[in-house]
Amino acid sequence: MMKVRATENDSDMANSGNVDHKVEAGGWASKKVQELLDKHLTERESELVRLRYGLGHPPIEMSNVEIAAAQGVSRAYVSGVLNKALQKINATQEIHEILDELADAH
Repeated sequence: MMKVRATENDSDMANSGNVDHKVEAGGWASKKVQELLDKHLTERESELVRLRYGLGHPPIEMSNVEIAAAQGVSRAYVSGVLNKALQKINATQEIHEILDELADAH
């Protein structure tokens, strides 16, 4: 089973290869991820995840430091919210189904 991990790094699982392309391209994976965020996260958690992983329009990824500066909060706060959000997402079966479908598509 694959897990989504929160890291301080910009090169984590959500930013790798074809998975990133399918999500950013607005394909089926992007729609499923957007639905997953809306269903399982608070508005604030969802907003920060979208900013961090470039899930908005335009799809621009921001570092935790950039998000903190733009939102007027600390980097530690952003990291904490993102960690909590990714734990919630990882606890859902839906994320594993999405990741399995993406892996099967390659």
